[in-house]
Formats: sequence, C-alpha cells, structure tokens
Amino acid sequence: MRIILVSLLVFLCGFRQCLAQPQPTLEKLTYQLVNGVLMDLHPQTNPMVIRGANGNYQTIRPRPVDNNEPLLLLDRLNYGWASGQFVENPRGTPEWDALLQYFTEADIDYMRHQIPMARHFSLKQAEITHAGVKILALDTILALQKRLDWRAPDILQQRYGSRRVHGLGGGLFSLNHRKALIVASTEDGWEMYVYENSGAAWYRKATLQKGVE
Repeated sequence: MRIILVSLLVFLCGFRQCLAQPQPTLEKLTYQLVNGVLMDLHPQTNPMVIRGANGNYQTIRPRPVDNNEPLLLLDRLNYGWASGQFVENPRGTPEWDALLQYFTEADIDYMRHQIPMARHFSLKQAEITHAGVKILALDTILALQKRLDWRAPDILQQRYGSRRVHGLGGGLFSLNHRKALIVASTEDGWEMYVYENSGAAWYRKATLQKGVE
C-alpha cells in the first residue's frame, strides 16, 4: 500500500508539472502591453471584436498596413511617472479607492514591488511589433531641445516625419498578469489607463486619471 501511495504522489507531482504553464517575464508582458497601447494611440486599421469559444468577447487588432504619419515614442517608460505615484497612495485615499475598483490589495502590493524595474525600463525598437512607430532615445530628444529650442519640432519632422513625441509610463501588472496600469501622453497632457488581457490582446478597460501639461 505504501509503495502504491508513493507512486501515486510521484505521478500527481509529475502531472502538475506537465499542466503548469511557464509564466511570461515582466519584460515580455511589458512589450505585449506596450504594443497593445500603441494600437490605441496610433490606430491604422479598425479592430475586430469577436466572441470566443468561452463566450467572452475578444478584440483582434490586425497588423497595420497603412502608411500614416509615424508615431515617435520615447524609449523610457517613465513619462510623468504618475502610475508609480498613484499606487503608492495609502489606504483610504481617493486614489486607493479608485484602484480597488479594478485591482485587489494583493495586486496593488505586487504593483508597488514592480516600480523600481518599471522606472528603468527602456524600449527596444526590435520588440515593437506595431508598424509606424519609431523609438527615440530620451537623451536624443533632450539634446535636440537644448541645442535647437523651438526649432526642434522642425528637425523631428525632417528626420522622422512627425513633430510630436509621445511617452508611456510605468506598466504595472496585477498579480495574475491579466490587468495593468499604464500612463500615455495625449495631445494636451497625459492619461492613466487600466488595461486588461482578453486572452488574445490587451484592451483599454478604463481611464483612471487625466493630467494637463
């Protein structure tokens, strides 16, 4: 009987290992999220919404094929760093209550631990799957502004085909990696979004906060 029990335990442990799916790294998740956000910032084809086999609706975004004006994106994910400040607010504040509409307390604690990595995350052009996006180094933009001042947008237009540089800030993920908090610059400021993974793609679930430049 003892041999049978030991064999059964070994079998169950092996079975659980077979079922366990490898968890994506935060770096991989960040790029998946960023590419999803870029589809909203720089739409070039209309997304399709379909109903999956599980009954849930999923957003399918075709790969862009148009030659629209490129989107210039800073390589640092620290734009305004509003998301990091947001999750550091203590219990009982309006920010804490707003987060609890979409995240659990365990999620918020997990997101706080991601802040140091997110502050130093740098985007690589090769990892951006969305067409028409050009990654620019923050140091390059700062140098242009310092050297050319008000003429810097003209140089950007000549070199890259666009005058405006966008920024993203702090992709912070829930404990199950299915939701995320991220900041994106807009025409007149920035907005903080909650994104959710439908299983097929990341889609915008809510806007938590807005700021004006």
